[in-house]
Amino acid sequence: MNKKVIVYCDDQQRFRDQFVQRHGARFDIITLADPADLFRTVERLKKLPDLILLDLYHPREDSSNQEEKVALAEKSLTKLDTQIAETNAAVLDAWEPEGLDVLKLMREKYPKNELPIVIYSQKGLMLLSDEQLLEAELNGADWLIKKKLSARTEQVAIDRIIMRTPSRISNRISRTYRWLLAFSWAVIGLLAARLFFGSNQFITIMIAVIIAIVTALISYLLSPILIKLTDNEKD
Repeated sequence: MNKKVIVYCDDQQRFRDQFVQRHGARFDIITLADPADLFRTVERLKKLPDLILLDLYHPREDSSNQEEKVALAEKSLTKLDTQIAETNAAVLDAWEPEGLDVLKLMREKYPKNELPIVIYSQKGLMLLSDEQLLEAELNGADWLIKKKLSARTEQVAIDRIIMRTPSRISNRISRTYRWLLAFSWAVIGLLAARLFFGSNQFITIMIAVIIAIVTALISYLLSPILIKLTDNEKD
């Protein structure tokens, strides 16, 4: 089995080495330091990679005293880590990420291919742990950041999320198609039984099939009512 190909572009060697060390056994990783090489690298490949992993920040082309500026930036980032930890403690003293619990409960009833759920937070994304982010991803959550996007840009993002999710009408059509397919197979089975069995046996088989179809159809039609009654009992 061929490995999935990942092209990873990051100006810092240590991060490239760490990524290869963690994932080199599972993926075929191509590392780049300069984002300007990305297009040429992809074009040289026989087929498109399975994933491009692209670092957000890269050194300025016109920057002088780069080593000194990098050292200052990394020092500030260390302070930011401390500040985030202090902010997280203060936030958790006042609030809790209950949205993740609600998301998990919703997904027990509504799968992500039927109902999109978006976590809408101002800066909460920065404060979540790796485990919490993974849990949100596994439960099919999208993210939007409050107050960071214009109304128009936010509307476009919401429209894309909605369009990406199959409509309930499509799901109903799919379920109806499955029922029609099952009914067709039942008819074919009855025709085959008519060829191989006598009249009395065929009538018995036909009655059994009709009873099974009617029972399944009644269960299908009553399932929404039964679900609502169950939910009301839980409440």
